[in-house]
Amino acid sequence: MKACIFQLYGPLVSWEEIAVGGTRRSALHPSRSAILGIIAAALGLKREAEEELDKLRQSLSIAIRVDAPGTLLTDYHTIQVPRKRGRTIHATRKAEIEALDEKGNAILSAREYRCDAYSLAAICLRDGRMTLEQIVESLQHPTFHIYLGRKSAPPALPLHPQIVQADNLVEAFSKTQFPTCLPVDADVSQWRIDSFRRYSQKVLRGTQRHYYWEQGVTSGIEPLQMTKPYDDPISRRRWQFRMRDEYMAIESTPKSQEEDTDVH
Repeated sequence: MKACIFQLYGPLVSWEEIAVGGTRRSALHPSRSAILGIIAAALGLKREAEEELDKLRQSLSIAIRVDAPGTLLTDYHTIQVPRKRGRTIHATRKAEIEALDEKGNAILSAREYRCDAYSLAAICLRDGRMTLEQIVESLQHPTFHIYLGRKSAPPALPLHPQIVQADNLVEAFSKTQFPTCLPVDADVSQWRIDSFRRYSQKVLRGTQRHYYWEQGVTSGIEPLQMTKPYDDPISRRRWQFRMRDEYMAIESTPKSQEEDTDVH
């Protein structure tokens, strides 16, 4: 298999599950729709370009390796929105604010984030509509801003996409190495450099790695369970999703690797 693999790290990430009422929960790993959204933003595809987005959805297989799921943080969130008036649609947040009156609505929600979560995403092609080299180029120079689930959660490290050739998913991930500390130069304070190094040494040297992959991907590891998440987007404009099969496995990290591996 040939795959494009890139890293996803932020002080805050939010991989939203199905929203029920005012509670917006975050999964432990990026969903298929989240990864497709990152690729679409990098390629410059807008939400209303449904035909292009559907072609992108059909072209890609996605797998995830979670090295650090992060710690849970819940934010009590409030936002003012104008009351509904007929079929009026506000295209931007600025338009919503300008339409507010004294009787504006307050929407309350509890939104979950994962703190210091670190994952790797693998992209494989199902057809020849695009190349992995095009995806790498777009991730290195994205057209639109990239977020890790929400606009309040931008990536804190470069995605650093790279193409690998391997027999299976586990081998493909093992062939990658990513920078998890800032470059040392005069503009970066020493405490920030030390902070990233401590994260690499302590958090990423966990005892387990979690793998998630789709049907058709050669994993190289025996699945422990299969779930059916609703995270395959049918329409971004209408926020419609379909169910898919997702497999999960856990790999124990060898003790020697925990002690000897140092990522820079």
